[in-house]
Amino acid sequence: WPLVDALEEVLKPKVVVVRQDAPGRRRERAVVQKEVLRGQYHGPTELRENGVTFAVDLLNGQKTGWYFDHRDHRARLAALAPQV
Repeated sequence: WPLVDALEEVLKPKVVVVRQDAPGRRRERAVVQKEVLRGQYHGPTELRENGVTFAVDLLNGQKTGWYFDHRDHRARLAALAPQV
């Protein structure tokens, strides 16, 4: 995986997870895979954005992933939600 090598060189992530398990892949008879390529994954990962912490499950969570362009929407939601 040359892309994983590039990620490691530039970003030095602790873990790299590949998810190619969307239903469309099965319909197209494409390879379906979900695995940890590098590092060790031990469950939900915390993402911090705009002072809010989100727990995401990289292997079994929502299939569509995390969209960074929704940052403003999540900030607005955080402002409306009660503090826990």
